[in-house]
Amino acid sequence: MLNPDWNPATDPNAKQLNSRITLNLNVNQTVIDNGLLAGEIDVDAQGAGVGSTAQARILSSPADKADADNPLNGFARFFYLNTKVAPLDNAHCRQAVEYAADKTAIQTRQQLAMCGQPAGFSTNLAYRDDNSQETAAATALKSALARVGIKVTLKGASTDAYYTSSAGSTAYVHSHDIGIAAGVWQGDWSDGFAFLDDLSAGNAINSVGNTNISELNDSAVNDLFDQSATAPSATRTALWPQIDEQVMKDAAILPGIYVKTVLYRPPNLTNVYVQAYYGMYNYAVLGVSS
Repeated sequence: MLNPDWNPATDPNAKQLNSRITLNLNVNQTVIDNGLLAGEIDVDAQGAGVGSTAQARILSSPADKADADNPLNGFARFFYLNTKVAPLDNAHCRQAVEYAADKTAIQTRQQLAMCGQPAGFSTNLAYRDDNSQETAAATALKSALARVGIKVTLKGASTDAYYTSSAGSTAYVHSHDIGIAAGVWQGDWSDGFAFLDDLSAGNAINSVGNTNISELNDSAVNDLFDQSATAPSATRTALWPQIDEQVMKDAAILPGIYVKTVLYRPPNLTNVYVQAYYGMYNYAVLGVSS
C-alpha cells in the first residue's frame, strides 16, 4: 500500500510510483534472468547482472540489447591467498600462485623452488558454486595452476553459506586447508579505507563472517591504517596506495577484474537509470507501466 506519511515536498528525490513491491529471496539466477526476459520480473534487486546464458541471448538480439546496460559496478573480483594455511603460509608459495595465474612460467618455477615446493603442491579453493561467474573463474584458476604442478581441489558452497560456514569461517578454512578463496568486494563509499580495511587489516579477522579471508596481519599494513585514523585528508589519501602495495608484496590477494555487468530492464520498467557510483539501477525511483 502507499505510504501515507510520504511528503513529496520534503522528499523530492523519490516518487511513489508503485502501490506494492514484491521481493522474492533465494531465487536462482537463471530463473531471475528468464523472468526478466519474459517480462515476468521487473528488476533483479541484486544488481550483479545476468548470467552467461542470458548475456549471450541479449548481446545477440538487437531488441534485447536495446533494453540492456553495461556499467562498471564498482566491484572487484579476486582470490584471497591465505597467509596461515600451509603451504601458502610461505610468501613464496603465494607468489608462485600469483605468477602461475599470470602465466609467467619461468618466474613461477623460481618461486616454487624458493618456497621449498619445486614440484608444486596441493591446496583447496573455496568458491560460490551457485554463481556461474565465480565458478568459471575458480575453474580457470585451477587449470592455470595445474600447468606448474599446483594441484587445486575446488570446494564449492552456496552464497548463503559462504561467509558463515565456508570461506568466512576461520575454523572451516583451517580444517579444510582452504589456501585460496574467491572474493568479490565493493567499498561502501568512495575511499581507500572502505575498500581495503575489511580485506586486509589485522583487526578485521573474525572467526565467522570473516572478510579478511587471507588472514593477513601485517604490522606494516596495520600501522598505515592506524595512521589513516588521525591523518588529514590529503595525507590519508596518500596512504591507500602504500597499503595496496604492501598487500601485494605480501601476496595476500590475487587480483582479478573490475566488474562490468550486463543489466537487463524489461520494456515496462520506467524511470530507469544507472546510479554511477554503484553501477546499479536506482531502485528508489523505479516505476512500471501498465
